Amino acid sequence: MRVPLKQIIVVIAFTGLAVLLYFAPRGYPGVKEKGMAQGGQQQQHSDISADIAAVKQQLGAEKTKKVDFFEKQLSAAGTPQAKVSALDSLTVEWDKLMRPFIAAHYSFEKSDILNTFAAWFETGNRFFALSSIIPEDKQDDRASVFQQAAEAYEKALKLNPNDAAARTRLAVCQVEGSPDPMTGILSLRGLVTEDSTNIEAQLNLGLFSLKSAQYDKAEKRFRTVIALDPDYKDGYWYMAGAMEGQNKPAEAVKYYRMYIQHNAGNDAENEEVEKYIFKLNNKKN
Repeated sequence: MRVPLKQIIVVIAFTGLAVLLYFAPRGYPGVKEKGMAQGGQQQQHSDISADIAAVKQQLGAEKTKKVDFFEKQLSAAGTPQAKVSALDSLTVEWDKLMRPFIAAHYSFEKSDILNTFAAWFETGNRFFALSSIIPEDKQDDRASVFQQAAEAYEKALKLNPNDAAARTRLAVCQVEGSPDPMTGILSLRGLVTEDSTNIEAQLNLGLFSLKSAQYDKAEKRFRTVIALDPDYKDGYWYMAGAMEGQNKPAEAVKYYRMYIQHNAGNDAENEEVEKYIFKLNNKKN
């Protein structure tokens, strides 16, 4: 059973699931500027129909006409296949309406019927992505979303226990959504012991070290990430943060510039990074 989504369904609306992670508010990783943006016991999943009704009222009858149609299909569905079809349509429609929290809710319901690794993994990924757009000060909401992602990954792993991606993301959820984060940290360490090329596990260990001000440890993880995939631009971004945390502004500038080199085509963001580099250079003079 899932934890309740409550007000986050109504309050937060973004531009679609596909861009959630990229446009997540991360800020600069430097410790003096902005913080990083980045399963306990399962709880009873509450009925969110009232929350969905509130969103529909907010959007208006014209925009939610297809939602009403697919809700009627779901209500009338007499077979699991018909329910899956209606739930899939509702998921797609709520994505189009830029309400990914509600889309994730219906994705969970669909996965509950299909009970396949692919379905549960997709649902886990949806909730996992949503965690990135919840502000750091909304810890209860963030924990709820991570717990829902964790539940989906746990169900996926029952069907495919050896999947590295699901195991890695479950470990991250355990760090972020559990009162005992060391369980997840130990799982991530175990994953990189098994396979040192697991970039996602290496990256997240680096991020958690960065958040806990263990900048030397973060640096080692990000160096590994860059070595494994020199084209992965965020490796340079977070390496800059590790250098800045160690009071090495020249090194930080070096990696911010490498980030820009790997961020071709995003002129607006690169311009902001250049401004930040200017601030760093002024600080050290």
